[in-house]
Amino acid sequence: MKNNAKAEILRVAAGIVSGEMEIVEGCRLLVSHLGDAGLRNDPDAITVVGFESETDNFPVGSQRAYWNPTALAAKDAAREAYVAAAGTAVLAACQALMAKLRTEIR
Repeated sequence: MKNNAKAEILRVAAGIVSGEMEIVEGCRLLVSHLGDAGLRNDPDAITVVGFESETDNFPVGSQRAYWNPTALAAKDAAREAYVAAAGTAVLAACQALMAKLRTEIR
């Protein structure tokens, strides 16, 4: 299970870095696998966990359909501002996690 979680972290982190996966939704997925991968205390994982914690009030995916359009626009603006401020650190953390996991999974 540990290698499966690590492979999933590698896949999601690569998606975030490449822009194929939205960063907030991607970090939620990453956090869900960190414990199983034994990475909860990794400094780069902690960066991802902190970002996810600060963005857990932003609607993503299918949740968005249930929001009032005006309220959703306000949440989207706040999300974009936070991603602009903290996204670079998350991208660096994802790249570092990828580098660590590539050597472990081989």
